Amino acid sequence: MKRLTILLTALLLVLLVGCTGQPINKESLGASDYMAATNAIAEFKANEKLVQYFNNAVAFAVFPRVVRAGAGYGMAYGRGWVFHDGESPTGKMTVWQISAGPHIGAQYYRQILFFKTEKSLSRFKRGTMEFAGQVNLTVATASISATPSYNNDVAVFTDVKGGLMVEGSIGGHQYNYWSVQ
Repeated sequence: MKRLTILLTALLLVLLVGCTGQPINKESLGASDYMAATNAIAEFKANEKLVQYFNNAVAFAVFPRVVRAGAGYGMAYGRGWVFHDGESPTGKMTVWQISAGPHIGAQYYRQILFFKTEKSLSRFKRGTMEFAGQVNLTVATASISATPSYNNDVAVFTDVKGGLMVEGSIGGHQYNYWSVQ
């Protein structure tokens, strides 16, 4: 059992160790993926609590759909886009999350990250690994959850769209960024 735990942990860490990729072109984004991103942005913009963040951020990153599942160990994956000074995407990204602790279930959600400064955006583009503890209860759907203010000049808002999950876990997120030409 101990070997299996070590093997799974090593595999998850290898998956999380990402590097930034080569630039891609806008055509490779895909029409349906781009529509999902613009629909998510429209829904986030409709939330009056987020207006100040859209107005004050130098850029934002949106994940139109992130899927999480877990039982003891958990994983999540999503693809998204970075929008900087305008409505056209300037980058594409992925997020991987691994977690451990008492949790079971699955859920999917939308997420948006606001970057208050160019420095925080630059740090994000280099690929970041962040560790966090979280408590989560999802039954069917819930409303927006958020960091209460900017943390390291980044504010994160999550809109749970559905699922069934109970957790109290620790884990990490790995973000990878590719420039769009």
